[in-house]
Amino acid sequence: MMGAMRVIVFALLSAVPGSILALFGYILIGRPDSWQNIQYVACYGPLFGCIALGAWYGIKVNRDEEMDA
Repeated sequence: MMGAMRVIVFALLSAVPGSILALFGYILIGRPDSWQNIQYVACYGPLFGCIALGAWYGIKVNRDEEMDA
């Protein structure tokens, strides 16, 4: 149970830098008024990429040091 909570917390906390990177991606592609499919990658890629990396890190960190109660 504690491992699942750690993964969720790390994933949610990593959404903050992912949102900032997505904002930079939006600015870098020129703030378009009309969207094409490839432009979604610049905004959603960093956000979901950071969430996935945070979840992966939450799985890897302190796996061997958990205490059984």
